[in-house]
Amino acid sequence: MNLIEVVKAKSTYERMHYYTMEFTTVEAATWAYIGDLTPEEKDAQLFPSVRNTFRNLFREHDRSKERGVFGDSTGDETSSPSGVLTRLGDLIETTFALPNGTRVPWLKATAEEHRARADWQRHLAGGCLANAEHHETAAEMIETAGVVCLEEIAE
Repeated sequence: MNLIEVVKAKSTYERMHYYTMEFTTVEAATWAYIGDLTPEEKDAQLFPSVRNTFRNLFREHDRSKERGVFGDSTGDETSSPSGVLTRLGDLIETTFALPNGTRVPWLKATAEEHRARADWQRHLAGGCLANAEHHETAAEMIETAGVVCLEEIAE
């Protein structure tokens, strides 16, 4: 059994660790690893990552169109109902995902589907908002204590 066969018999992590010992750059190790994958491994390991990247790029394209129609913030002129109505056609061919992963065309989505997306977005934002509150609390603690960082308070 040659060295590559031994490496292929190990877990993905162990195989990658081997490449870090054999190559001196991230690029060289990455290309060597990819080059040694079987077609089945490429399907299982590379396809999901590349698919996710494309999904994110397509989603950003749709977000850009959404911002063009609805504006970037509530209360600005572009988000008024009359302003939105004049630009709805810009959403042709754009979609959004429902919590179950189904993609729905913006212009064909029902009120229930739009509300499901809105609720889901609020749920997802909750974690970010809670984390933002943690950082606000930390900033206030630093300012109140008159120190540079939390480490100085913990000492």
